[in-house]
Amino acid sequence: MRPYLLQLAFVLTGLVLVISVSLLFHDTRVLTIATLLVFIIGYLALMYFLKISPAIKIFWRLDKIYFLFIGIVAGILIQGIPFFITNHAAFGRETFLEMFSQVTLSGLFFTFLIVLWEELWFRNPILNLAETKKQQILLSIYIGLLFATIHLLNIKVNLNIEGPELMLAGTLLTISYYASRSIWLPIGLHFGNNIFSSMLEKSNLVASGTDTGIKNELVLRWVILTIAIGIVFLYWLDKKKTAV
Repeated sequence: MRPYLLQLAFVLTGLVLVISVSLLFHDTRVLTIATLLVFIIGYLALMYFLKISPAIKIFWRLDKIYFLFIGIVAGILIQGIPFFITNHAAFGRETFLEMFSQVTLSGLFFTFLIVLWEELWFRNPILNLAETKKQQILLSIYIGLLFATIHLLNIKVNLNIEGPELMLAGTLLTISYYASRSIWLPIGLHFGNNIFSSMLEKSNLVASGTDTGIKNELVLRWVILTIAIGIVFLYWLDKKKTAV
């Protein structure tokens, strides 16, 4: 029970800190940097008190940074495939150009910083307290549920509709942390997803205007996320066999 209780305590503490920092800073860029600094301190504090610094260093190794780029591509595909399948008829060259015109270096940079503090929040050193594969799988699902539940505080989120997607996404990010033994893969997946979502939002592009189109895209996202979890899990199993 220790990792579960510690994770819950850290997530709730992080939530209080996020709210507190948001009350101090109103400029979004300053707020992003301040929040990141808060979670860096919290992350380092956990490393110190849990006495698992050597294990954590493995997950930040720069020779595994290629997982970041794999994750970015995968994150864009996970978000993009369902959208394009349900909206392909409405897309032309102009639509693609409009989407990519929304991408700026500044936007990418601050999106990355937001992703980074969110990953430090949920993919923290507490995860390394789970030593067996069974414990890691159960903790991954637990964090997925926790990630979905925390969105109850966001009045814009309808958990009846978005809850399953949030739970699957939280589970995928955590299991990818364990499977790759690297923080870079969940950061990449999260960043790729946020890039694509931001492009759609800024371009005012949404799922096809009917309820059926929106529901079809939502179900497809659930399916794609479930497949992605399966792929990561199979990679994890194959990696374990190779190591034996």
